[in-house]
Amino acid sequence: MLGIGNGVALELELELKLEFEFEFELDGVLESLFRWCFVWHVWHVRGVWRAVRLRRRVVADSGLV
Repeated sequence: MLGIGNGVALELELELKLEFEFEFELDGVLESLFRWCFVWHVWHVRGVWRAVRLRRRVVADSGLV
């Protein structure tokens, strides 16, 4: 038979389980967000660096330097 104590323990266990799963999901979201920001940053820096190299090449080929 379930007593009052068992019901409270079950409710607390369920609450802790839901809280843990929520934190796990939140960690997954934060990890995905961090990964996306890192990839965007690397892509952006590579694009800027590529544009700088291209401009240097164009200026060097034009004979202005």
